[in-house]
Amino acid sequence: MTLAALRLTERHWWHGIVDLEALPDGGARAWRVPYRDPRYAIGLDYAGTPAGARIVAETDATAVRVQLRTDQDDPCPLDVLVDGARMARLPVTPGPDGTVTLATDLPAGHRVELWLPQYGCSGVLAVEFDGGRYAPAPVAPVAPSGPRLLVHGSSITMCRQADGPTTAWPSRIALEHGWDLLNLAYAGTCLLDQPVARLIRDTPADMISLCLGVNVQTHGSHSARSLLPAVIGFLETVLDGHPDIPVVVVTPIAARPEREAPGPSGLTLSQIRGIVADGVQRVIDARPAPLVRLVDGRELLGEDELDLLVDTVHPGDAGCAVLAERIAALFAN
Repeated sequence: MTLAALRLTERHWWHGIVDLEALPDGGARAWRVPYRDPRYAIGLDYAGTPAGARIVAETDATAVRVQLRTDQDDPCPLDVLVDGARMARLPVTPGPDGTVTLATDLPAGHRVELWLPQYGCSGVLAVEFDGGRYAPAPVAPVAPSGPRLLVHGSSITMCRQADGPTTAWPSRIALEHGWDLLNLAYAGTCLLDQPVARLIRDTPADMISLCLGVNVQTHGSHSARSLLPAVIGFLETVLDGHPDIPVVVVTPIAARPEREAPGPSGLTLSQIRGIVADGVQRVIDARPAPLVRLVDGRELLGEDELDLLVDTVHPGDAGCAVLAERIAALFAN
């Protein structure tokens, strides 16, 4: 048996990442920040988790094998797409050494996308293709195509609670419309950090979604006094690099009543929605005809739809489907 093994440290296999770390065993870890840059070593939890990241190849192989390294006991699955349609969802059950090997058959002669788990994966150790008319099976990289959708937010945008990586709401939008997704959501740490604003500013994009505020309430990172200028500064920085593309800014979606209690800084989610909206509106009013749209998150998932949450604040798969439909419509209008 002759296998075609990808050199995972070659960037052209990867879509939806910012940086790539070579691992000692020949594998690679996808990063959603420039991981070597000390300005991003600021507690951005899950920046090294490949939410929205995928390995894409054109091949006539009839089987693929993937070895992952996991850093959690309950990682999300890996999705295998063939010509844009999901062909397999492979559960990830790590062994005693924290690795897992997954395999599935493929139809020959197609574009294959390996959508990595949006939670719990800390490296890809091997990707091997087998079968087809030739040995080893020819495998070629595929360049990203379509407009780039860049999203930033909290765990609600990273979507751990989705059933798999391709049913997270940003992935649903990208796959349905043929857009090139870059997911820059960092669960628990969407705190209006200026290094993140600069990263978004300097990253090519054709449309941007920013979901702001819920982690501010959880961590108490801003008071009523500091949150307003933080929102203004974050959005202004993003617009410095993207003055002429659609930017949608979403305040927190509806949450169960217990999450509406004041956070450590004394702010409720309702107050944070108001302050975020105030800051965004000030930017809209100050800039000449910016392509910025302010959306109350409760218009996307409202208080009469709390059954779509799997806990106090996170939508599950059904909730992600609703968010995908409604957020995609914001860019179409």
